[in-house]
Amino acid sequence: MTHEEKQKVETMQGKMIIGHPQEVAQQLLEVKEKYQADEIMIITTTRYPLERQQSYTLIAEEMLDGL
Repeated sequence: MTHEEKQKVETMQGKMIIGHPQEVAQQLLEVKEKYQADEIMIITTTRYPLERQQSYTLIAEEMLDGL
């Protein structure tokens, strides 16, 4: 990987929220507050739809626990 490619990857990773459900929920709330957002849109990139659904479920459960 070239230096330029590595920089692009690092830039992209800086825009991602990655972690355990609790970590993701906390980071999402921080972004929501920072931008005073009314809603949050999430894209989970996984190979299998079932894994994507499970990811959304875990995040939703954590977010709802905080209410």
